[in-house]
Amino acid sequence: PNNFSITKTLECGVPAENIIAMQGTYSKELNMALMKEYNVSAIITKESGESGGAETKINAALELDIPVILVMRPEIKELENHDVVRSIEELEKIM
Repeated sequence: PNNFSITKTLECGVPAENIIAMQGTYSKELNMALMKEYNVSAIITKESGESGGAETKINAALELDIPVILVMRPEIKELENHDVVRSIEELEKIM
């Protein structure tokens, strides 16, 4: 997490004690343990892909019936006329 993200979250009215800001990827089990420990009622996470741990975080929340708010990456206008891929499989298809 960076200061900008935490500052913006606080500015949106989220109390500091309700922010879990950890860097790295963690197992579904650890994510579930944190969600249970902090009695999480919803998670907000960015679309960070597998390397960012989004999938395990989302799977943990869904297994616990916790709503997920996924912040998608913005579209980049300059790339509209270029090939953009979202997975290795898509990359392999165009190569």
